[in-house]
Amino acid sequence: MNNNNNKFDWYVLDNAGKLYPSIMSWRVTTVFRISATLTIDIEPNLLQRALNKTINKFPFFKVNLKPGLFWYYFDYVNFFPTIEKETYYPCTGMELKKKGNFPFKILYYNKKISLEISHCITDGHGALIFMKSLLYEYFSFKNIIKESEEINNYSSNLFFEDSFKKHFNPNVPNPSPLPFAFHFPMELDSKGIYYIITGSLPLDKVLNICKSKNATVTEFFLAVYFETILDYIKLLERFDLPFKKVTYNTKCTSKS
Repeated sequence: MNNNNNKFDWYVLDNAGKLYPSIMSWRVTTVFRISATLTIDIEPNLLQRALNKTINKFPFFKVNLKPGLFWYYFDYVNFFPTIEKETYYPCTGMELKKKGNFPFKILYYNKKISLEISHCITDGHGALIFMKSLLYEYFSFKNIIKESEEINNYSSNLFFEDSFKKHFNPNVPNPSPLPFAFHFPMELDSKGIYYIITGSLPLDKVLNICKSKNATVTEFFLAVYFETILDYIKLLERFDLPFKKVTYNTKCTSKS
């Protein structure tokens, strides 16, 4: 791997990213989406120019997924991804293992720009940074935004750091054996079937609740998600599982 001045030929996936290539399928896509809805229709030619400029700032995204001897790895490519007009359901499968395919898509439809990206390359934080940079370049080409110090200060070093290796503590003991994982008693949907659940919440009220719980927004929604699952388990009278809060490193990086 060559990583001089953030120029590289290939690099390994981080610990979290390694999981996804082995489980991705048309049923488990590992894809998530971030969208921005504007007040005017999207101009595809400007959006493509904005993507070309943005991805050069984040070479971590200018890659294809390749199989190695034991693990998949990302191979840097010299061509650019192409934006697409959205014609299908959100977060459908990506043929990431196919030659020439990027681990993300930039889609547009009327006034909306969407980034769909696989968890094998980044998480929500990294995707948000990339999306904000893309929007900044698009607005710059339309001459409707001033220079942003925040955007310009985004460092691609965040995308190269593997915090698992940096912060791993070998002295932490292995966890005790756990019972078998809970499986929801429902049949799997057929491959290629997707559902969309849409909702909205007032941000100020959400932030106030999180502050009262001494939690970040991510921590709060994770807690609600897991509590909902526990309520369902108790409803089925299947398990009585002990849970405890585990502290973790909150270093802000842009990998998974």
